[in-house]
Amino acid sequence: MVADQWPTENVIGPFNGQHGFLSNFAAISVRHNGTVFATSEHAYQAAKARDEPELYSRIAESTDPDEAKRLGRKATLPDDWDSRKRYVMLEVVTAKFSQNPDCRERLLDTGERTLVELNWWGDTYWGADIDTGTGTNVLGRILMGVRSSLRFDFQ
Repeated sequence: MVADQWPTENVIGPFNGQHGFLSNFAAISVRHNGTVFATSEHAYQAAKARDEPELYSRIAESTDPDEAKRLGRKATLPDDWDSRKRYVMLEVVTAKFSQNPDCRERLLDTGERTLVELNWWGDTYWGADIDTGTGTNVLGRILMGVRSSLRFDFQ
């Protein structure tokens, strides 16, 4: 049960099953900064390693988003990463849905519903706790912003 923060009748989350395409782990390729990545998770993690060419390549060549995430944790983060990370995610998510027409339509088909990256692994920055609804849900908010932009761009 989700807490009152996210009214359950109007929420899409967690991002699995029919809504799995919203997840950064979904097998949907994305071109970001001139490189084609297997998933948006790969693109985001590679952005952490922008100054480490070998690690960047390992992330880009990985076929598994879990591995990309593990590799991204090895990156020496740029000094300004904490202030930039949400903007990098916005770039990556925008690229994902702009470059993949089927996914763009599916995102637009979510209408005005609230998108919440409900999870059980404790990520209350990008998402919200699946049991309590506690979290800032930055990824969900980015997805809703991209949806709004795409709606405007394609009407």
